[in-house]
Formats: sequence, C-alpha cells, structure tokens
Amino acid sequence: DVIRYANRQEGTIIGKTAIPYVRPSRFGADRYDLRFTLIIETKDNRIRSTFRDIYLFGDYGREVPLKDDMTVIRPRLERAVEALIASFSRMEQDENW
Repeated sequence: DVIRYANRQEGTIIGKTAIPYVRPSRFGADRYDLRFTLIIETKDNRIRSTFRDIYLFGDYGREVPLKDDMTVIRPRLERAVEALIASFSRMEQDENW
C-alpha cells in the first residue's frame, strides 16, 4: 500500500501493507488487518523477501499473531511474494518501472 523506499540501482523495495485476516473464535470469527513491512531485494537474478513488523490489528488494537495464525498466514504471504515475483517478470518487458 505504501512504498517507503525504492532504489532500482540497488534492486530494493520496502513497503508497508495490510491484508484482511479472519481468526475463528468461540463466537464466530474475529476480523483483523494483518499488517507488515515487506522488504524485497534483487541481485543477480535472485530475489530475497523479508517480512518485518508483522502484527494483527483488530477491534481491540494491536495483537501478536499466534502460532496457529501463522500456519494460515504463512502460505498467503508466500503466494503474495510469488505474485510479486511474477509481476517483476512482466515488468522486464516494460521499462517504466
């Protein structure tokens, strides 16, 4: 959602974003925004992704994700990185980066 830093020569992008997350609860479901900072670094046709400051933000404020949350969240984050990598491949064709 917000690009904090981008440097094409270094191959680095740092952004903050959020995705919706629903945690099952005794009373149905609790809804959160999963907020995090994503750092993407590229070098020699390789990509490294790092997630920082991961937390859930809900009706009662900020919470640390539980281990059970991370088993659900991790595959979603992996798919998001894969989609981002695919978008980089498409960007190579368009030099307006």
